[in-house]
Amino acid sequence: MRVTSPPPPDPPAALSLSGVPPILFLGTPKGRWGNNIMVKPVDEEPEVVLTHWGIMQENRIGFRLVGVHAGTGRGRVTSALVEFEELTMIAKTKSGRTYHLRGPTDPDATAAMIHEHIQRWGLTVHEVAMADVSDLAYALPQNPQGSWH
Repeated sequence: MRVTSPPPPDPPAALSLSGVPPILFLGTPKGRWGNNIMVKPVDEEPEVVLTHWGIMQENRIGFRLVGVHAGTGRGRVTSALVEFEELTMIAKTKSGRTYHLRGPTDPDATAAMIHEHIQRWGLTVHEVAMADVSDLAYALPQNPQGSWH
């Protein structure tokens, strides 16, 4: 009687980082998070839910959100923030799009997406940094309702 071991399992099609739902790790030009440079126009997608999110500060642009688009599982770097409501976790960007932030910030996913952003655009670590919600208080004036803009 001949005994054979079962074949090895197939390699995973997707990897996970710090609880991020599996995201296909694609090579250039789409990048590790599978995100294209182009996104739908604001009039076609005026609101987006971001998970595994964080805040990035970029010289000459300002504060931006990074995170995973809940509907597509793809990474997203927003245009500059112009409003942020901490109580409801809703942000509005210069493009006019509204972002609903789901869950707590995810520093590991944020760092990975910022690193990819730096590589994609040929930036240096001196031009981009991870930021915190509290940093927005200094960048965006607060209105009487408690949001920053």
